Amino acid sequence: MKNFKLLFSVAVAAALFGCSSMEISDEEAYNENLPADFSCAEYMAIHPALRNLQIKDYVKEQNDAFETASGDAFKELKSADSAAFDANAETLKSLYLDPYIGGYTEEEWTSDMSDGERDSLIFNTVDHPLTRTVVDSSATPVAIYKLTIGTWDISTKSYTAIGAIEVDAEGVVTKVSGNDENDVLKEFDIGGKISINRQGTKDRKDTVSVDTVKVPTKGGIPVDKMKKLRSFNLFGTTEDLAALQAVPLDTFAISYQFVLFGKLHGWAYRPCTESEAAKDPVVPEYPATALYCDDNGKTKEID
Repeated sequence: MKNFKLLFSVAVAAALFGCSSMEISDEEAYNENLPADFSCAEYMAIHPALRNLQIKDYVKEQNDAFETASGDAFKELKSADSAAFDANAETLKSLYLDPYIGGYTEEEWTSDMSDGERDSLIFNTVDHPLTRTVVDSSATPVAIYKLTIGTWDISTKSYTAIGAIEVDAEGVVTKVSGNDENDVLKEFDIGGKISINRQGTKDRKDTVSVDTVKVPTKGGIPVDKMKKLRSFNLFGTTEDLAALQAVPLDTFAISYQFVLFGKLHGWAYRPCTESEAAKDPVVPEYPATALYCDDNGKTKEID
């Protein structure tokens, strides 16, 4: 089915030339390729996309003509029309439920419009104050290889003290203890040559866990479904539903699609009878050599 869009477009484009443009032999061949019990209405009901495409093409043509006729005022008129379309709840519901436009069910409408809950992620964080110390030294400290005041354990989210700095009232460092080159804790002789000229704290946030909680939500048409409905908005009218339902139905294009594409690809063209519905579902091969019916979305072979 990967070439469906291309082949379907070709089928409809060819059909739009109309039956009158066909040679007598072509028309006879076309009629012979339709099953005797073929019904355009039944085929369209099983494959609503056929009618959906006709309506969508009509909307595009009308909106393009509206844009041309509106000139410089088009953007403003389109904005006002779009706002009115979005605000018309009655029309939106009708389009939502129309099998050839929205194609959604009453159950889906009720579910979408009902207030409910959705999952939301909550990030739990903890603040860790860090001491920031700037050391001003006028001479190289004596015999200090490495000075570690503390270590941060990420698993326990805590600090472990390893050394210390002591200062007098004037800010002069009087004692330093830390690790030597062998990572052994010792006290260093700093000779009063180091003083602290500034110190402060800096907060750091570490995320430690993520929880999922239920958040109340207000019902409404989901974004993806609303986008689909907006593609059927006819500019320049507030009677969108009536205008869309009045779009001429090209039955020839739909039946010709079956002859040119649907039949070869094993598309079901009518509902199954009771005996046909009792059969096992099948996946038609291409090109199909049999005819098929529809059993609530399952394809069954017709004897």
